[in-house]
Amino acid sequence: MLLYAAATGMNFVLQPVAGGRIPLLPYFPALVLTGLYAGAGPAVALLVAAVLSVVVFWVEPAGVLWPMAQPSDLIIPVLFLIAGGMVAGVASWARRLLRQDRDNRQRLNMALTAGRMAAWEWHIGTGAMQFSEGAEALFGMTWRHVDEAWPLGHPDDVERVRGVIEQALREGRDYRFTSRMIRADTRELRWIETTGYVHRDAHGRAVRVSGVTADVTERQRALEASQAAEARLQLALESGKVTAWECDAERRYIWIHNTRLGLKPADVVGRRLGDVIPNEAHRQAIDRVYAGGEPQQFQIEGEFRGQPYHLLCSVRAEKDAAGRVTRVIGASVDVTELAAAQAQLRRESQRKDAFLATLAHELRNPMAPIRYAVAMLGENTPAAVREQARAIIGRQAAHMSRLLDDLLDMSRITRNAIELQRELLDLRGVIGQAVDGVRPAYAELGHRLVVSSPPQPVWVDGDSTRLQQVLGNLLDNAAKYTPPGGEVTVRLDLQGAEALLSVSDNGLGIEPRDQAQVFELFSQVRPPGHGGTGLGIGLAVVRQLVELHGGRIELHSAGAGRGSCFTVRLPLAPRQEEPAEPAPAAKVVSLFPRGPAALIVDDNRDAADSLAVLLRANGFTASTVYDGAAALQAFDALRPQVLLLDLGLPDISGLEVARTIRRRPAGAAVTLVAITGWGQDKDRQQTREAGFDQHLVKPVDPAQLLALLRPLRPPTGTADAG
Repeated sequence: MLLYAAATGMNFVLQPVAGGRIPLLPYFPALVLTGLYAGAGPAVALLVAAVLSVVVFWVEPAGVLWPMAQPSDLIIPVLFLIAGGMVAGVASWARRLLRQDRDNRQRLNMALTAGRMAAWEWHIGTGAMQFSEGAEALFGMTWRHVDEAWPLGHPDDVERVRGVIEQALREGRDYRFTSRMIRADTRELRWIETTGYVHRDAHGRAVRVSGVTADVTERQRALEASQAAEARLQLALESGKVTAWECDAERRYIWIHNTRLGLKPADVVGRRLGDVIPNEAHRQAIDRVYAGGEPQQFQIEGEFRGQPYHLLCSVRAEKDAAGRVTRVIGASVDVTELAAAQAQLRRESQRKDAFLATLAHELRNPMAPIRYAVAMLGENTPAAVREQARAIIGRQAAHMSRLLDDLLDMSRITRNAIELQRELLDLRGVIGQAVDGVRPAYAELGHRLVVSSPPQPVWVDGDSTRLQQVLGNLLDNAAKYTPPGGEVTVRLDLQGAEALLSVSDNGLGIEPRDQAQVFELFSQVRPPGHGGTGLGIGLAVVRQLVELHGGRIELHSAGAGRGSCFTVRLPLAPRQEEPAEPAPAAKVVSLFPRGPAALIVDDNRDAADSLAVLLRANGFTASTVYDGAAALQAFDALRPQVLLLDLGLPDISGLEVARTIRRRPAGAAVTLVAITGWGQDKDRQQTREAGFDQHLVKPVDPAQLLALLRPLRPPTGTADAG
């Protein structure tokens, strides 16, 4: 209405001057303004009011409500209505467009603000920049020229960002980068992501860049936190040797992390469960998960590409609303090393138990003849018997001393307390001294000992006593595991800068599966039917002593019954006398027939002989043999009433001797007494099953033994010194 009144008032001023020729002209600006600011309805109302005003006031006769006398008088009002309507329509449409533009800008600014983004435009020629409304909230300030932006960039990122923009402008392409920015107001470090759209002229030159910059600090922090969490997860999985995986409903791997056993994720993803590493136990457990949907925990073990594995697995299923399994996730912990360590601990525990039992056995063995010898030393004992008893005690004490020496040597070696008394020495002399030490034992067993060495000296830097101990131990071992009448060869050779000292025999040999453990502490390889002696530390001591000399020891054996060869390699000294000749002796078996018969079988001659003297002194006829075959022959020849039998014989086990005797016609009447160093419950069970009547543990109390045998003695026995 105000615009209508203004236009009408202006018309009253203008028309007298214009002679009434342009009465419609003032209403056109009013129509435009009304259409722009008030809309189509008010503009149409203004248009109608303007037509009526012109007809009444400026069409002759003036002041008449409808002065149109001729149809031609209607042309101007009609044209004004048409033109005014078009002006009002255009103005209204423009008003709508302006409102839409304003609303769009509002929404854009709201979106930019909510997304912590700012829109901008950069005129490359002038460097001028324009920003959207939210820019100051994002940057802490706005700027008019592009050069004002660089001080806000992080010093480590500015050159990189410049390079990206300059290259994009040269090539006329859009660009995007992520960088760090320092807010102008708070000096807070923020991460921003900028996208620039390059506008080019007709010649392809970049003239303007419009773009958007977003604050992505929270996203970047979340990304860094996610990367850190993933790194921690990976570290935890790798440290715990855990493989995590996921399979779909078709049992195909869709994800796996921290693969092991030489596999890569690409070797697994896409393949079905069980196709990569076939394992029946694993397949059955997974079948249960897919069938019932219940979680499973289980262990699996096997071998893949020659590598053993032992895994602890935990698996659970994810189901849909219908209860169908849609995916399965699992984790497998590699406990292969732990399982191996536990197995090793079990072996070492078993070896320790065996060692303690062996130690008890080996200490009881020499104690038995010592106790028998002490019992022989009565007031009226003949001088010969007394001398025999003293000899027995001396020999058995020396044997116990050797056992203790082995224990002490192993203790010193494990504590790194052995000090070698090194000197320049000829290995041929070491061989001669070691052979002299074992000659009596070899003569007793009837072994042939062959020594081969070069004519020239073989010089090494070593401890003569310890090297004699090494060779003596190997020779004792060869004698012990070679049947009577066997052959043992000692050979000394030169090979490059090394001396090769080997001890080979044609004895019982060692199975390939047992060869790796013979040098381990408390380890003994006992062939069937062979009792054996020792604590299982001799070869461990040998290896340690050889290594202290800078050498190494090797074992070669083709298997059971095919002999063994131990080779010691020692470094030669800068310069390099002659071996003693061995003298083989025949095995002696002594039988002493007389009175109520007792047969004593023990490979420890002192134990057998001293026990025989003790029994003879108490009215028995005592005979002795020293191996299982001789025991069977002597039993058939003597038909003894009592058989005192050791279990660990060099050829046939005492258990087998007892079984064989019980199967013979005369075997049912004989009293079988086991006299052994083995005293555990399982040992007593074995002797009962083999047919023994009694089980006595060495060293046997003579009074206990005589009390046991008293029912077999004649009423008035005559002492016999033998």
